[in-house]
Amino acid sequence: MDEESFPEKQLAASIASKVFYYLQEHDDALRLALEAGDRFDITKDDLYTETLVHKCIDLYISKRVAQQDLNDVTVQIDGRMENIVNQKFEQCYSEGNFKHVIGIAMSARRLDAVQKAIESS
Repeated sequence: MDEESFPEKQLAASIASKVFYYLQEHDDALRLALEAGDRFDITKDDLYTETLVHKCIDLYISKRVAQQDLNDVTVQIDGRMENIVNQKFEQCYSEGNFKHVIGIAMSARRLDAVQKAIESS
């Protein structure tokens, strides 16, 4: 995935992510799914997608907590990871699943998402 001139980098990342997922290497599968960009569709209803989205959310929460509790500025949250969390929030808003948003948002200390869920409900 390091070859920048490769024209189908996102497709290759998507395929490699699925290979690593089936090899039970979920950390690598998530890393590659993030590199796959739009080819990683979080709205799909399959075990691969659900597993990686949950792993992404768990990792996002742990990084947010580390940033806030430990005041650790060295902990960086990948913008692509935050994008997936935000996409999940939007999916839950549209489905009316406000409890799910509030649970994730409170764990991640995202008061903006908690407020939006309450106002939307």
